[in-house]
Amino acid sequence: MSFSFLHEMQQARARGSKKLAVLIDPDKVDEQSLAHSVGHAVKAGADFIFVGGSLLSNDLSGQWIQFIKE
Repeated sequence: MSFSFLHEMQQARARGSKKLAVLIDPDKVDEQSLAHSVGHAVKAGADFIFVGGSLLSNDLSGQWIQFIKE
């Protein structure tokens, strides 16, 4: 967990405001569904997009993170 994430969460809590996070499982998406999900997250005003899952059976996490950043 990065300092800026933790700091932002602490500030939101102090203000009594809420944050929206979206979790994307890299084992359950392809490029098209990822683009669709990220588009919806952005339109919904998501503050954070997390990438992770319980298994991480494929080696696409880094690729999906880069795709989301672009």
